[in-house]
Amino acid sequence: MAGNEVSEAKRRYQSRLDKRLRIGAYLGLVCGPIVFGVGVRDYRRVKGLKSNGVTVEATVVETSVMNTGKGRRVYKVVADYHPEGHPIHRKFFHVSEDEYNRARETGKISVTYLPAEPLRSAAGDEIHPPTESMAIGAGIFVVCLLVWNHFRKKQKALLAEVEQLQQEHDAQGAGDS
Repeated sequence: MAGNEVSEAKRRYQSRLDKRLRIGAYLGLVCGPIVFGVGVRDYRRVKGLKSNGVTVEATVVETSVMNTGKGRRVYKVVADYHPEGHPIHRKFFHVSEDEYNRARETGKISVTYLPAEPLRSAAGDEIHPPTESMAIGAGIFVVCLLVWNHFRKKQKALLAEVEQLQQEHDAQGAGDS
């Protein structure tokens, strides 16, 4: 009897785990493309900034370094820049270590902005389009697609097993009559 109770407990646990994984897979199948889309939008914005942007020299107001763990650092610069025909804007930027060091030394940093939207801007001489969100979104989608496919195959195998048991039961019932 104890073996049946353990077996039943394992089955219930597996059933709950399967439900949670299914929910996670469905969420990932929805969220992965959204994250990927946000990445594509950001990528296009930076490409537009590189091709249509106006560069001005900005005054550095503040600099800071944040340790993000495992020896990694994020370099931050707060700068005031004056877009033509607009008031002065103060904005926070993530920059490379070289740009950070140069900004600390000179007190200046170049800022590229879109004339129609001066708050859409980036600091530094090199503006790199972000690709992390696209990679993360694609990864989430692919992993969740694989999990979903696993459950689909598992469900087909289970249905085939149930049908086989039904056929055996029907054959046994026909033999008894």
